[in-house]
Amino acid sequence: MGKILDHLAGLIAKQIEDRGMVVWFDPERVYQRVIENLLMPETKVFCLEDSFFKLRHAIESHLGYVNDKGGVNSRDHIPPRFLIYVPKAQDETHHALIEYESAGVVMEPGANPWQRNTRLRVIAEQVFKKVAPESAAEIARQVEAGQLSFEEVDKLSTEIENYQSRSP
Repeated sequence: MGKILDHLAGLIAKQIEDRGMVVWFDPERVYQRVIENLLMPETKVFCLEDSFFKLRHAIESHLGYVNDKGGVNSRDHIPPRFLIYVPKAQDETHHALIEYESAGVVMEPGANPWQRNTRLRVIAEQVFKKVAPESAAEIARQVEAGQLSFEEVDKLSTEIENYQSRSP
């Protein structure tokens, strides 16, 4: 896992810690191939695949007060910790997840405050301001122009850090 994915995971983890539930919209599908690599301790990750009905069924089966054996769930006093990944824009969902959005928090490209903004350019700029401040603006420009993918900018962030740690 590179610095970009680490930073993104940290932003998501903070929102889950604060609100318990995150609905993450990724209309450009920038993060679709890395969602399974996000390590979210004690958090159930759900991904929209082909149907909101299937997604809602999967989520709702984890919300119940009755366990698989028909007994009362002993953890029902603990709020759920969910990450719900949707590779669509919020306005394309026709409010299919409105209860979860209202109960938790929405993360998406362009979200406000910046801690909920998952636009790759913004994430890359935040990371590179720490690891290579002189390159941050140029890398952000290349990401915005589509010249660097998530995988490329994540790898670059790790390479720069490794290079700097070897330099005298």
